[in-house]
Amino acid sequence: MNIYKIRPFFNGLYIRQSTCLLESFQTLRCKSSDQIFSRDTHPEDYDLVGPQDSKSNIRKMIFSKKSYETRREQELRLQKQALQSWHQEFWTKHNKNFNESKKKFLAERRKNEDESDKQFADDLSVFYKDFLDKNFNLHKDYLWEWYKRNFKLVWPSFLISFQQCKNRLLRRK
Repeated sequence: MNIYKIRPFFNGLYIRQSTCLLESFQTLRCKSSDQIFSRDTHPEDYDLVGPQDSKSNIRKMIFSKKSYETRREQELRLQKQALQSWHQEFWTKHNKNFNESKKKFLAERRKNEDESDKQFADDLSVFYKDFLDKNFNLHKDYLWEWYKRNFKLVWPSFLISFQQCKNRLLRRK
């Protein structure tokens, strides 16, 4: 199964590089991060991105933990982990709510099985629209919170990138 390596690029932006690991992500997920990072992939240089979670549909991430991590880098990594956990939790709850609502809708629809497929598709699209309308404020609040939390990562990412550039320049002299 494919898993992605993400390479730091500039100011907190990342480039994905596809690589293959010998074991599936299901196997990797059961192991501790120390066991995963003991591979020859230099995990302190890369964040690992796996396949999407079955409940939240969000890709699982294992954030790199450098052995020589500064206090600022550690704080940024912990903030990213907290954001990822919050993001995962929100979409798990949301998708559970959606699936339960859809099951209720389908159970009610089964009573009227004599309808055509087109009518069923039309009614299903009405259900989707109603669900989105009912959850509009929830989505709006989530989006604003997501923007705020991501924006709070920009300054620490910039400071870390600046410090790393400065360190590289000083090493060249």
